[in-house]
Amino acid sequence: METLFKYGKAVYKTVDNFNELSYEIGNFGNNVLWICDTNTARMVRPLPQPNVIINTGEGSKNFTTLERILQVAIDADLNKNSTFIGLGGGVVCDITALAASIFRRGCKCLLIPTTIMAMGDACLGGKTGINFRGVKNAIGNTYEANEVLLCPEMLRSLPDREYYSGLSEIIKHALLSNSRELYQKVVLDRQKINARDLDTVSDLIRLSLETKKEVLEQNRSEILKLGHVFGTVLETMTDFNKSHGECIVWGIIRSTELGYKCGLCEKSFADNICRVFKPFKYDVDYKIPRTNWQLFKSILAKNNTYNSSNHELLILTDLGTVVSYAAEEDAIQDAVIESVVYR
Repeated sequence: METLFKYGKAVYKTVDNFNELSYEIGNFGNNVLWICDTNTARMVRPLPQPNVIINTGEGSKNFTTLERILQVAIDADLNKNSTFIGLGGGVVCDITALAASIFRRGCKCLLIPTTIMAMGDACLGGKTGINFRGVKNAIGNTYEANEVLLCPEMLRSLPDREYYSGLSEIIKHALLSNSRELYQKVVLDRQKINARDLDTVSDLIRLSLETKKEVLEQNRSEILKLGHVFGTVLETMTDFNKSHGECIVWGIIRSTELGYKCGLCEKSFADNICRVFKPFKYDVDYKIPRTNWQLFKSILAKNNTYNSSNHELLILTDLGTVVSYAAEEDAIQDAVIESVVYR
């Protein structure tokens, strides 16, 4: 086991394999509540009591699930010194940390992220949340775990769609980093990344977390929302049928194209951003149908980030450089809507 770093009260550690992970988990004793989804619950046999098993997917991030977790904790006579252990992806980690933050005014929390998005991005920073009335993460707070255990070996069995969805956030960090190490690894080791080479993926996760940690420590957390305004609009438009990562990639590419059209960056740079993402099975050319423009506008108008920043969008203008820009409606339409084809 290796300690990567400490951020706030949270200690981030990596373990080599699941056996080592199981040994480490055993040190927390019996005063714990396990929270898993239907997939990750099968990783621990038998799953200790008490436990809560939730359905996979965004549909479980709601008050009903949160209430069930808290009810099980109360029925089991857990207390402020108990530990909530979240074993799963972003949904499990988000709701576990939220439940821990409000149970007995805050109990201990251990997160074991099992997806590449959770390992390389979501586990750092303490964001918690549930969805409410169709708004993603509308209810939540910031509550850092006491410990985060990373086991990249788990990623071998991750479905392709989840793997590439999570990889998107790591590539985003590569574009935001002031260092070129992560960016060069993404570009030069794409074959190993697609093959899920364990050493390569472990390096990606470490460098991604180090990049995010640096951004947070520099109080530049707003740039981590790169691609999220357009991306979350697309996510909502498709009723979450497109993965979060697919939508964020789309948001980054479309906002960079917008930057080029508004004279904020060179066309060659915008084209290069497409080339960075293309080897990883993302649809870099997709644009939404023209008939959906009014729907796009209405969802965009409700976007909290977009409205709270006076209709400004984050635009990547160079590696490590992001600017806020209030684009005209026509320019946005040109960047996100498919072109008219005359026959």
